Formats: sequence, structure tokens, C-alpha cells
Amino acid sequence: MKCIAKTLFTLLLLTLYSFSNAQKVEKFIAKAEEAYENADYYAAADYYQMGIEKYPENVALKYGLAESLRKYNDYDRAAKSYKDVVTDDTQKKYPLAAYWYAVMLRQQGKYDMALKQFEKLKYTYRGKEDIKDKLTQQIASCKWAIEHAKDTSSIKVIHLVAPVNTPYSEFNPFTDNNGQLFYSSLRKTETDKKFIGRFYGLQDSMAAFLKKINATATPQKHLANGHFADNESEFFFTVCNDDAKRGCKIYFTSKADDWSKIEEVAVQNSDDYTNTHPFLASLNTGEQVLYFVSDRSGGKGSSDIWSAKRNGKNSYATPSPLTAVNTSESEFTPFFDSDSNQLYFASEGWNGFGGLDIYKWKPNAVSPQNAGNKINSPANDFGFVLTADRGKAYFATNRKGSFFIKAETCCYDIWSYATGEKKVVKSIDSTLTMSMPPVALTVKDSLKVYTIVGRTTASIKDTVPVISQKIDVSDSSSLTILQLAITKTTTAKLKGLLPVTLYFHNDEPECCNLRDSTPLNYVTTYEAYWRLLNDYKSNFTRGLEEGKKTAAEQEIFYLFTDKVEKGYHDLIQFSAQLLDALKMGKKVSVTIQGYCSPLNYNEYNIKLGYRRIASLKNYFYHYRAGVFQSFIDNGYLILKNESIGEEKAAKAVSDSREDTRNSVYNPAAAVERKVEIISIELE
Repeated sequence: MKCIAKTLFTLLLLTLYSFSNAQKVEKFIAKAEEAYENADYYAAADYYQMGIEKYPENVALKYGLAESLRKYNDYDRAAKSYKDVVTDDTQKKYPLAAYWYAVMLRQQGKYDMALKQFEKLKYTYRGKEDIKDKLTQQIASCKWAIEHAKDTSSIKVIHLVAPVNTPYSEFNPFTDNNGQLFYSSLRKTETDKKFIGRFYGLQDSMAAFLKKINATATPQKHLANGHFADNESEFFFTVCNDDAKRGCKIYFTSKADDWSKIEEVAVQNSDDYTNTHPFLASLNTGEQVLYFVSDRSGGKGSSDIWSAKRNGKNSYATPSPLTAVNTSESEFTPFFDSDSNQLYFASEGWNGFGGLDIYKWKPNAVSPQNAGNKINSPANDFGFVLTADRGKAYFATNRKGSFFIKAETCCYDIWSYATGEKKVVKSIDSTLTMSMPPVALTVKDSLKVYTIVGRTTASIKDTVPVISQKIDVSDSSSLTILQLAITKTTTAKLKGLLPVTLYFHNDEPECCNLRDSTPLNYVTTYEAYWRLLNDYKSNFTRGLEEGKKTAAEQEIFYLFTDKVEKGYHDLIQFSAQLLDALKMGKKVSVTIQGYCSPLNYNEYNIKLGYRRIASLKNYFYHYRAGVFQSFIDNGYLILKNESIGEEKAAKAVSDSREDTRNSVYNPAAAVERKVEIISIELE
């Protein structure tokens, strides 16, 4: 796992090449190592690959490529690269290549092949690093996986679609008392395009809370691994450095402090080691124990699970390692289920199906139990959680079927399954809502008249400058002042979101007809489009050489993230602001335009543009169980439309049916297939 030392590469190269050739190779190695040391393994792999294309006999470059591919979980290419090293390394400079080759086979589920390699290494390995214990465990694990491969469990594991999952990594899900799902994700920042970890969720009631927590971190820090504790009265999470070491500390905030006070958890946070993955468990004894992960000294492996009894709000006993579950490898993501009195966690060190598997363990049990091969896979599986009613489980995995950037197993997504059991949980209303409506305003049948419940003092925060004013039903001027303040801000927010641009796959929705309407909702077409990400990559990169292929993959990646995904999230924000404006009694006209690429004839494209507009209208009709419908029926929400067809499509976009790479899968063509909310009018 250690970073490859630059001096080692230099010495090896000087023995294989003339000094001038070595200088040229070193340019690739220097760039690759810089990226590698900064944990940018995608870039490192690209640099190594470019070096190999120029110097195909250089074993050092091949080993660097294999290491980089392994680091971003490209198991297939990593296995092939390690095998190349094993074959070409006549001087035996890289003895660990054979070990990692076997590990990559195992993480593809090729247990028989991996077992043969591990058993062979028992007799042939001659490296300085002692891997005897690792080989013993890998052999046992491969045999166990072969024996348990045919699991008869009825569990049906489901991949959550967009917008939860993206080509970025989504991981470590957590839920509130009402079963709402939240999670961490590494996504690009708008400014410097760096990947930063933040919290995400779909529910509106959590938007302000997540925004407030996310805002506590500087742009250079990552937030991850959240957990609601003590019946949602507290929130624990991790803050990590933005560097290759990713040093992390545990923090918490409480409802009692209005979620505004962020404190380090007193479990000996330190700059010398990482503390992460906090979970505060309420035991059957009435005690509370904080489980967390740390790589501090005193454990068995690189990362172990530790526990500390809670004595007060931020007072804990001295932490101790959980020796019954820890191994010489890494353990992560503890989750304690008080109903079954079981601790769920992820580990690399017990018998399992892949790298990280999910296990369950009851205190005082001799050893943990593997959760089974429906939950676990040959890839990495971790971050297991149950909803409060125990009806659904979520976890993170990079198994095949997840969205990805460069390799089928590179990136993590959230998956789930129904447990088949449920218990009654007392619902907590608005516990986590950060900003409640300031005044009880109710829209009557006319959709114009506000009524104020009694006399009250309105304090409006976040949306407009703070106003504190008594409003009486008999004092219409006071109500007018409040309405104007809210309306002005809402109007500005709505117009600031324009244009909202939404994208479609070729000939969608409902290909190949001349109808100008569709029953499909835009959300359906958006989710179907996301599932074509891999098709776009393979079709747009087919036949390209390695360097150009990488650039083409990036183009597709940015199409789906910077265009398709961004458009959907802009629509969600626009819809929320639109509803606020309508609730204020405003009459709103929304103008929508539909566009097409030039692939078909004009009449067809005009009709297709109208179908795209219709799918967006259907989205508004069904938004929040039809909340807009009464406004539409009463004439207070007017949806205007115009199909532009291919009229404004870029002239350089291909219209060749034979050249689908450019007419269908090229991002230049894809950005022409869209609808736009171009303007709004408020009365």
C-alpha cells in the first residue's frame, strides 16, 4: 500500500537504459509519482500508460501503472498489468506483483485462479516483505468463498438510481428516525474542480440542516461518515484533510444547541492519526458506547474499530480496541443494531468474498459472521445501516452495476434491500428542519387571499434581511410589507436559476413517432438517461488509442455530471422556489422551449421537441404528489411552450445515421437534445 519511492524508480531505470533515455522516462515517472502521492490515481495511471506507449519494455512503468489501477479499483486492468510485471520482471525487482495479481483475481470473483496463485506463492515468494500471514488468510478466504458461493438467500439487492448515485463515489449512507436516506459523496467543486466530500440527501426537510453542516468545513476539508444519534438529538460526523493522508477527526453537534455549536468529540483526536466512522450506540444495559475507527497505535492492523463508554455529553472513558472483531487488515464503518444486539462492520481480514465484506457480531461472540454473498460481493462492500424501523438496509459498494468514471469497479454507489421485517417507530416531525415558515400563511380558494392566524411576530431568516413586525388581520399595510419582502426575494431566486436546461438521450422520450405528447415524466427519462452512461463511454471511445480514449471518457463524464446531473438539480431548486411564489398568491407564467439535434428531418424534430416539453410538464403535474395541479387548474401557474426542433442546433453537429459516434454519443450532439425553462413572469 506504500507509495512508490522516486529513488527506487531512478535506480532501476539507470540499469536498463542509457542516461539520455532514462531522463526521458523520468519525466513520465515524475509526473506519475506526483499524482500518485496526491492520491490522484487516475492521472497517475494515465502518465504511466503514456510512458509505456513510448517505452514498452520498461518494467518500472508497468509496475507503477498496476499500482495506480489497483488504487482506484480497476481490478481487471490491474490484474493484467501485474501479470505483465510478473512475466517481464526477469530481475525479480517487484516480487509483490505476483501477490497483488492474485488479489486482483480474487476481487473479480475468480476464486479458483486466485487460490492457485496464492498457493504457488507459498513456495516461490522471495521478497523482503513478510506476507506469510497474508497468504494464509487469502488462501483460507478463497476456499471459504468457493464453498459459500451458492447462497440461497431471498434478498434482492437494488442499485439506487440517479440522483442518489452518480459516477462520483457515494458512500456511508445514514438515515433519520423517519427512514430518510442521506449519504456522503466526493464531487467536484464549482470553482477549482477538486473532489470534495460533503453530505447529500433528497428530502427538502433536511436541506437547511445539511447546508449548515456542510458550511462548517473549509473548502480544503472533507465532510463524511454522518450518524444521527440519541433519537436524533445529536449528529456525529468526520472532518478530513484534503491530502493523500486524509487525516480525520470526529465532531458532533446537538439539537439542544440549535445545531450551531460544532465540537470535537473527546476521544483523543490527534494530528498523528485518524479517527473516523463514529457511531454512538445505546446498549440494552442503558449505557452509551461510541464505536469509531482509528489507525492509532495499540490496534491489530492499519485501521481498527475502537470503543469508548460515554460518561457525559462530551466525556468518554479511555478508548480501547475491539479485539474480537479487529484483524491485521483494515476494519471500517461500525453500525450497532440495538434490536438484535449486533454490531455490523466491514473488514478485509475475515473470510469473505472480496476485499471489504460486511460482517455482524454479537458482543461476547468468539468471531463475527459474514453477512452473505447477496450483501457482499467480490468488490468492496461497507457502510451497512438499517432504517429505524429495520425494514430496509443500505450499504456502499463498488460492485459491477455501479456508476463509474473509468472502470466498472472504480467508484462507490449506494445499494439497498428490503429486510422483510419492520417495527413501529414513533415519527419525529420536523426535528431536523432548520427554518420553519415564519408566519402561518394559508392560501384560500381564490389563491390570492392570505389569512394570518392571530397576532404574531414574524422573523424571516435566510431568505430576506431579518424583519420583525407585528401583523394584524385588520392591518393590511403590515401584511403588504411582509408580502413584498418575501416576493422580491423569491422572484430574484427564481430568475437567478434561469435558464434551467434539461437533457435527453437521442430520440427520447418515446422514439420514432410523430406524436407531440407523452405520458412520461421527465424524472423517468432522466433516470433512463443516467443508465446509459457506460454505453456513451464505450460508443464514444470505440477505436481510439489509449491517450485519446482517456480524454474522450472525460468528455462523457463531464457531459453527465456538469450537464445532465446539474440540470436535474437545478430543476429541483426551481420547483421549490416556484411553489413558494405560488403560495404567496403570485400568478406565474413559465416559458419552456424544446430543442433537438439535427439527426432527423425537421417535422419529426419539432414533434420530438414538443414531447420533451410534455415530459417536463408531466413532472410539474406530478411534483410532490400533484401540489402544482390546483394552481394550474385555477390559472395561477401557466406553462407556455415552444418547440424549436433543430433550428438552433450547432451547424457542426453530425446528422449522419451511420456515424452514431458523432451524431448520437458525441457530447456536442448530446447538448443539443434538451428543454429549457427560459423565462418566468410574475403578476
